[in-house]
Amino acid sequence: MEEEKLKTRIDQLESEVTRLKELVMTLVGSVQYRNDKPYWAYLAQSMTYGEKETELSLMLIGICRRLEGEEQPIKPKRLCENNSYMQEAYSNEPMTEKEAIELLAQVVGPVDAPEVLHGFIKQSQIKSNVSVLFRSDVRAVLSFSEWQFCVARGTCATVGGTALNRPRGLC
Repeated sequence: MEEEKLKTRIDQLESEVTRLKELVMTLVGSVQYRNDKPYWAYLAQSMTYGEKETELSLMLIGICRRLEGEEQPIKPKRLCENNSYMQEAYSNEPMTEKEAIELLAQVVGPVDAPEVLHGFIKQSQIKSNVSVLFRSDVRAVLSFSEWQFCVARGTCATVGGTALNRPRGLC
């Protein structure tokens, strides 16, 4: 019985060590990529990952399209159903940068909102024409009834001929 408890405890400690290593790598990545990849640095620093990361990225895509005055050809229906921020991000009306920051501030806070928006735009290399962009680790699978999102780590995508590789260590 005592041996089983020790094995269980060792497994728990190994799991905790692995989690702490990933945390350290994430924090190192957030500092290392602050200038080149400001949006990913923010995600790492704020510990935003998984579904929340995907939702924030999709919200920023909608906001960027509105900033350019473009219509939203496809909306993440499942996310827009119960999320007023996502509904507003995917409205078809143009928006100003001030409105974009105010909307984003309701999700990430007023201090981080300008940095997150400008970091996303810079990192996505969006200059004047915004197009639908999914980060290299996020793929969207579109069905007729709803969007389903999955994380595919370690993949590479191209946007406008530019390869977007996610730095290792950013979770």
